[in-house]
Parts: sequence; C-alpha cells; structure tokens
Amino acid sequence: MINHDNDEDKVSFTFFDFNQSEVCNPLYAKLREKLSSNKKSKTFSMQFTPHKTIGYQRPVITEDGDVEEVSDQDKKLKLHYPSDIKIARHHGCLVIADDHNDRIVFLNLDNYQLRTEFTLEESVTDFWIESDSAGNEYIYFGDNGITFKFNIAKLVEHAQVKLKDIEPMWKISEKLSGSIMVIHDASRKEKVVLRWNNDAQGLNAHRDCDGSLLAKYPVLSLCDSPGLFAISNSEFIALNHESNMVFKITLTDGKCENSDMFQVQNPWKHPLSVAKELSQHRIYISDYGNKRIVVWDLLQECEIKIHHEEHLHPFGIFYDDQSGLLYVVDQQACIIRVYQ
Repeated sequence: MINHDNDEDKVSFTFFDFNQSEVCNPLYAKLREKLSSNKKSKTFSMQFTPHKTIGYQRPVITEDGDVEEVSDQDKKLKLHYPSDIKIARHHGCLVIADDHNDRIVFLNLDNYQLRTEFTLEESVTDFWIESDSAGNEYIYFGDNGITFKFNIAKLVEHAQVKLKDIEPMWKISEKLSGSIMVIHDASRKEKVVLRWNNDAQGLNAHRDCDGSLLAKYPVLSLCDSPGLFAISNSEFIALNHESNMVFKITLTDGKCENSDMFQVQNPWKHPLSVAKELSQHRIYISDYGNKRIVVWDLLQECEIKIHHEEHLHPFGIFYDDQSGLLYVVDQQACIIRVYQ
C-alpha cells in the first residue's frame, strides 16, 4: 500500500503479507535499487591524496640500488602479493584477496584490524560480494577452478576458518577461471552468476540460488581469462591484458556484443581492474604496467585524469561511495593504498 502525505512532498510504503521469496520480483529489485541510490554518497576528490596505507610495506629499492626501509611495520598486516579488494558493507568489513598467502582476509572497516582469516586451497585473484534485501551478504570466488558461494556471516563468526572445514552454499565443479560477477537478469527475473569459461571463450551464466547452469554466452575478441567488470546488469568493461585493450561489452538478448575501444593518449600496458563511481558516470582503471590509474568518463567516452606514481603497481581497485575513498591494491609493495 502507498500512502501519500498531503502536507509534505513524500510517499511512505507499507508492505502487507511480505514474503521473502518474492523479493526477486523485478519491480521490487527496481524499488530497492532506487532507494539505495538515494542514500547520500560521497564523490571522489580526484586529487589522489594519500589517506592511509594498509599492510606491511616491503622495503623500496631506489633507482640507485639503495634500500629504503619503512619504519613502524612490525604490527601491521602482512600481505603477500594481494590482488583484489571489495567491501562487505553489512558486516563492516574490507575484504582482500591475499594471493600468495592463499587466503581471503576480512578487516574491520573502521580501523583496518584483522577480523577473519579465510584460508583456501590455492590463491584467489578475483571475487565478488553481493547482498540481498534481508541484509545477508555473500562472497563468490574461484579456488583451483571451482566456484564457491559462502554466506559471509558464517565466515566472520571465526577468527580463522579453512575452506575444507566449512560447507559452502553451493559450488560449481566445472573448471572455470577468470572474472566472476553477479547481476540481475531482467529477462529471467532472477540473479545470475557470471563466470568466464576459457574452453568456450565466453561467459557461463549460473543460477544464484543453487549454481546450476542457465546459459553460455560467447564473447569475441578476448584473450584467455580476461578481466570483466560489471558496471550495470547488462554492461561490462573488458580488459585484455595480453593485447592491452580496454572496451565495453553489452549483454543483449542472450548475446554479448563488443562496442567501442577505450583509446588513451599513452597505450595501455596490462590493464587489470576497474572500480566504478556511477553517481558521477566514471570508472577507475588500474593500468599495471604504466604504474597509473586512469579515470574514464562513461558519458564523454574519454579519459579525464591520469594518476601516476613511480612505485605504484596497481592491481585490484575499489571505490567506496559512502566514504569517498579509493582503495588500490599495490601488488609489488604488498599493501593497500587508500586515496581521498
């Protein structure tokens, strides 16, 4: 029922006979997305002012061969070639794929202290976090080619937990690699999990509820295990780090179509990850080989700023629109650089 308040310009909603199983209705999903978009968000300053460094920083080797030690490191989190970073908002956690330590770590978002260490069988370079209307949060990732879905609440109950000791919500045993994403498929009226299929050179679409296979979408002009990043339910940024190309892919009527290339003044050199700030219609692309972050305007379809640092090796990247902070994984330094 919708109640109109004649005295003020506002509308209140009352739900009767609420059924949790009905929240997958596309109209409910649109309402939830609209309400979420109205939350106050902070815009990135574009100044790339250093705000914080997370993790034990390895000594820096200068061009002259000198070693620059970094002080006060003993008590800091020791990451080993981290690769990706996200935020689990409902649980107040910063989540990091600690690649060579074969683990995913959950840090308290307010003080960046270690909360949970999730040990895997092999390294994880890419993962996804998704929430539902009831406040549940889930993490999706691939370990040794197998795709898993876990309820984050079950993981953060423990200070340490091992993959072999906890039961996933589901797993996909088919050997898949590369990017993993969760989108709302309007045509199917349900959430689907997308995972790159190297053998088929395309995307596998799986049901979010049980991981069962729905469809396979071929994608042209991509290398093995490309980087694919969803910026909406039908648009993705594709990063071909072997041929150094960045372009957009649109999913329409079960087909993936390539669109315009992202042309920059200085050619790409191993682009690896994308962060989105859609309230400003822009994305941030980590250009690993060029030691830079490229800010791209999605409306103007051009670069609007480039941030370069000599000792920066950006891998995973994530923008937090509630704090206005940009998190950048510096893989070689084994730290997370936070900019404001």
